[in-house]
Amino acid sequence: MRALIEILTREENVRMQYEILIMLCAFSIPALKLESKKKLAAVWTAVALVFIYLHRALLPLIVSGVYVYLIAGILSVILKGKLRAFALPVQVLKIKAGIYLDRSRVLYTLVPLLIVMIQACRINIAIDYDSLRYGLRSDVLLTGGNGLKGFFENTGLVNLVYTYPKGFELLTRPLYFGHTYAYVLCVNLWMLVLVLILAGSVTGLLTGSRNAEVFTALLMSLVPGITNMSVTAKSDLITLLMQLIFLYCAVRFLKTGGHGDSKAAAGELTGAGLAALFASYAFKPTALVFSSLTGLTVLTVLLYYRKGAGYRIGLDKNGIRILIPSLLFLTGITLRTYLITGMPFTSVFTGVFEKLGMKLKYPFRIQPVSSKAPADLVSILRFYLGRIGRFLFCPAGEDMLHVQMAWGGLAFTLMALLIPFAAGKAAECMEDLNRLQRIGTSDGKTGAVPEDGTFSPEGFWLVGAVTSVMAILSLITLYLLYQIDGNYYMLLYTLVIIIGCTSLYARAAMEVSPLGKNLPVRFSGRNTRAVILLSGVMIYFTAFTGWAGPVGLTPVDPVNRGYYNHEVEFGIFDPLHWDRHTRVVAFAAEPDCYLLKGRVEGWVDIDGSGGNVYLTDTKLNIFKEYLSFADIDYIYADLAFLKDREDERHQRADTLFQYMLEDGDFEEVVLAENSSGRIFAKIDKERMAEEWEIPLPQEKIERTAAQCAWFESIGGYR
Repeated sequence: MRALIEILTREENVRMQYEILIMLCAFSIPALKLESKKKLAAVWTAVALVFIYLHRALLPLIVSGVYVYLIAGILSVILKGKLRAFALPVQVLKIKAGIYLDRSRVLYTLVPLLIVMIQACRINIAIDYDSLRYGLRSDVLLTGGNGLKGFFENTGLVNLVYTYPKGFELLTRPLYFGHTYAYVLCVNLWMLVLVLILAGSVTGLLTGSRNAEVFTALLMSLVPGITNMSVTAKSDLITLLMQLIFLYCAVRFLKTGGHGDSKAAAGELTGAGLAALFASYAFKPTALVFSSLTGLTVLTVLLYYRKGAGYRIGLDKNGIRILIPSLLFLTGITLRTYLITGMPFTSVFTGVFEKLGMKLKYPFRIQPVSSKAPADLVSILRFYLGRIGRFLFCPAGEDMLHVQMAWGGLAFTLMALLIPFAAGKAAECMEDLNRLQRIGTSDGKTGAVPEDGTFSPEGFWLVGAVTSVMAILSLITLYLLYQIDGNYYMLLYTLVIIIGCTSLYARAAMEVSPLGKNLPVRFSGRNTRAVILLSGVMIYFTAFTGWAGPVGLTPVDPVNRGYYNHEVEFGIFDPLHWDRHTRVVAFAAEPDCYLLKGRVEGWVDIDGSGGNVYLTDTKLNIFKEYLSFADIDYIYADLAFLKDREDERHQRADTLFQYMLEDGDFEEVVLAENSSGRIFAKIDKERMAEEWEIPLPQEKIERTAAQCAWFESIGGYR
């Protein structure tokens, strides 16, 4: 409790709380007073731009938005085969804006808007360790300085995170300019907006209701495990977006009878859905499991319904046209991983591919990721049920650290608990309501139907089947994995909320809209207070969590608004005027070591999770072999890091550095300016390629003796 109070009372967090209140007033007052959608849209846009400008994210948000639209427009042209289709995304967004700004739904829209604004206003300073480690350094990590050829080459980076599918990094590569990371980070902010809209659209298809669509987006915005991914450079949101596109296409395929309508033919839906599903593999390694199971489940359900309904499952020219670039993109990304590592996918799947006869290439190594579960049955049950309880209600403990950053939240937990009670007869209610609509239409009466369309019980069963499979998979991983990452379960969070909203809406529709009454179906007023309370709690939780921890909002700069120079603000330094592709191994703490100019590989990359501890077990020849293979130019060493006697990894780094120093492996060793412990050692590549037993020539003996004496003089030897 004391730690929580300290966090809430930090100066930057106190300021954030006041500003969130100001934002709430600035958005809610126009929503209550203005009836015109156009006027409200103009006022909200103006208010949002002011806040984003003050927090120095306006220019990156606009540039990244234009870039995302450019990609979406090109894909639309490919899909439709017509140049005028470039305007299709803006037409769709215009329709969605009309839905979300409707007078009866605008207060529900206020919640997602506020969440997005919080993320936008802190995006410049909420940069997490993983983003700095590999997500925001793609301009120096992806190609090794050798252009397209370097993209497919093993450049010696040890950690498996550098071999993950790099589709997101490749797509955002043009946005590395202007001495800021914000152009890349803001792409994920747009991905969040698209995910919220698309999740709502799936519910809209299932229920035919715009109210249920907006309510789904509201609950989705209350899931920190989804929204907090928008201030990272991780590929989770774009992966989720691809999975949702696939699910949307499948549900729409079922709802239109597989024969298409004026807007989308069955073959086009099939191609677009498959293109999205295959593209998801190019963004995140875990998609190999989650996307594959989603695809197989959807295919099974479609084949089941095809027997009775005669659905035509196939591709037309539009579907083939959009599928080709997706497959080419996936092939290129997967080929990169295979050429570098010897396996098409890495991460937790390396052991699987090894059993299939594939061999992981040097310098990579497979590491176990299983949980430390107890042996006896009672302890296993206590361990497992405790994990599930903490995952749902209170993500506490060392193994839940990454769930705290990306928790499902109360909205997900409530929906998960309600589904067994609400979903049981939801499909039956849907069929009855559709039947009542047909009766009402035939005799001129208005049936008990949603205000915007018809239900899709087949689509509900499809999404329910995928949700069940994802739930079972998630329960298995909660037992098997030691370190639980909340972002692993983003698809489950989304599916549970879609199914929960659809179920509640179907039951409510049956209860409040009897045959012959023209009653628009909405969530009842008695639930409004619960929604407000839930929103308040989760907005607060979201604001004080994230992969970078509670950081407040980006400080307002009275001179340099609209832009944030990360090189200056983060203290990125270039001590020796390195080329940005200068290869450096840092015996120093992360993520600070990644603020060095150059292609920096941290000690944790080699010695930590996903690395290869075999290279660092203090056998000098083994480490020298790696440094020669990777063509390392410099060793950066921090004495404070080396002299940490409480950490075994730091001790290994200290031992190896001293061995290299005494072996004559450095051409020169210098201290950084205005520093007493930050050392830059230039590699003698000729000596590094030799085994340590080979004697040094006389001139190198003298140089090495001088370097050792210097190192002792600054307190390097313990």
